[in-house]
Amino acid sequence: KVLGAGAYGSVMLEKDGNAVKRGNIGYDEASIIDKVGKADLGPKLYAADLDGLGLQPGTAKGRVAMSVVPGTMIGNKPGDKKIGKSDKVIADAYWEARAKLHRMGIAHNDMHIENVFVDRKGNGRFVDMGLAQDSPKAALAEAMGIFGKAPSGTGKGTKQAGRKGD
Repeated sequence: KVLGAGAYGSVMLEKDGNAVKRGNIGYDEASIIDKVGKADLGPKLYAADLDGLGLQPGTAKGRVAMSVVPGTMIGNKPGDKKIGKSDKVIADAYWEARAKLHRMGIAHNDMHIENVFVDRKGNGRFVDMGLAQDSPKAALAEAMGIFGKAPSGTGKGTKQAGRKGD
């Protein structure tokens, strides 16, 4: 079953319940998945294998095995939608997880509504670390950029936080 696909590769759900990304893997992607997974902000890294030059600079052909992130993508759910039986809402989970990621020095660089998941307890997590950077400067720039001018047609905020109809 395909869990996701994009310019860099596809992520498949394997029979054992884990996920495997195949395609172009960023040179630092596996180490970032490992760091983010250990902080419970994304998938847990199981293994990675790089073999040959990727199609884009900074990538290699390969695969990454990881856990499946619990929860569901925030998608077009309203930010004030309650999560489970708690008082927490979708927007709270998003901003809390985003702040934790940036405090770790990680810039996701593709934090759109399909790459942010929230579980029943209100914990936010991220998927798709293909464009992520392990850089405090990049994390700060991403955190501050949320208040910048929106690209045409994306709604409020940056491309990552904006969505049509906001």
